[in-house]
Amino acid sequence: MEELVDEDDVRAYIAQGFTHDKISDLLTGQFPSVRGFSARSVRRYCKEHDIHWTTPVTDDELQREVEKGVEAVGPTYGRKTMKGYLATQGLYGIGEARVGRALKEAAPEYHQSRQASAARRANPIPYYAEYFGHKLHIDQNEKLGMYGVTHVAAIDGYSGKLVQTATMPLKNNQVIYRDVFRPVALTYGLWDQLRVDHGSEFLLTLFVQESLSAQRTNTSRECYVQSDSRRNHPIERIWGEVNQRVNYPIKAALNILVEQDALDLTDEKSKFSVSSVAMETSKVGMARFVDSWNMHPIPGRGTPDFIWTQQNRAAPIPPYAVPSLHEAVLAYEAATGGTLVPPHTFGLDVLAHSPAKTLEREQQMRHNFNLEDIFSRAVNGDGTLLQQAVTYHRRLTESLL
Repeated sequence: MEELVDEDDVRAYIAQGFTHDKISDLLTGQFPSVRGFSARSVRRYCKEHDIHWTTPVTDDELQREVEKGVEAVGPTYGRKTMKGYLATQGLYGIGEARVGRALKEAAPEYHQSRQASAARRANPIPYYAEYFGHKLHIDQNEKLGMYGVTHVAAIDGYSGKLVQTATMPLKNNQVIYRDVFRPVALTYGLWDQLRVDHGSEFLLTLFVQESLSAQRTNTSRECYVQSDSRRNHPIERIWGEVNQRVNYPIKAALNILVEQDALDLTDEKSKFSVSSVAMETSKVGMARFVDSWNMHPIPGRGTPDFIWTQQNRAAPIPPYAVPSLHEAVLAYEAATGGTLVPPHTFGLDVLAHSPAKTLEREQQMRHNFNLEDIFSRAVNGDGTLLQQAVTYHRRLTESLL
């Protein structure tokens, strides 16, 4: 065992919460013709190399870290996702039960709310993905669409790993290709099959997926499938989490501005201001959610990040083979005779033609507002800082004209 097993790998297994029996099964599967990977051998190996599940974090220290976590991500993170969030902060190997107790103590009202809404509906539609790289699901979320915020995410169907997200003012073919599909291909490779709904915003992405399809791991599969949005279920289930943990708190704060006639969505300059602030705020929440999600434990399998490292069969592709946005647009328009709408803003940016004034606005916004504070307060039910930032952005833009 000493000669074949990498100590870092065993430490990673333990960090994911795997038992000695589970690690024994994994090693036996990796080395089927080799003896000596019994649970007893694994236990002895861990003892000799000082590898333990136990963590030096005391209950008091854990309580403080969980309280910080609740402040950062709000009321909807349960023990699994909070454990993932803590891992992003460098705290590994903490049992779910401990995290659950700390969550209950940190915010009893949040705990009761989660308990009351804990009726999780199991997905009734059979779903199967064979390995990481089999099915890639991409979809858009427009719950904040009226405020100029659209999220697009890509998730691997086998591991549940969110491999890319992007936030944009309006869904757009070029932005989705540039900020979602192309980074995924360059970072991970090509999936056997891309699955999207029937929206026209994926035309460029589907065109490039098809043009590269000969380089996939399994070329016998259809290179893409378009289906009803409700059947794109791995990504649809993610949106429920994103709505609760990112979109709804932001939307609630912005709705108050509209109800109080402090935000006029018929005014193009106001639309640009609310979109700019809401997008940057939601990016904070999305980044926290994605990192936490990819580190949350899946019973018996590990985290999405861990599963990816064990079953990665996405087909590597050299960077030069993945067309740039400009190359992809030219190829698509030449092949189809169609025209793709270029990226555009939500509302009107009256400073767009003055880089110096645009920079001055960005600097003033950063000086007066901290996006992480804005999100943390909004997700915990206090949207006043977000509202102030939107109003300030609008007035600042006017003053710089």
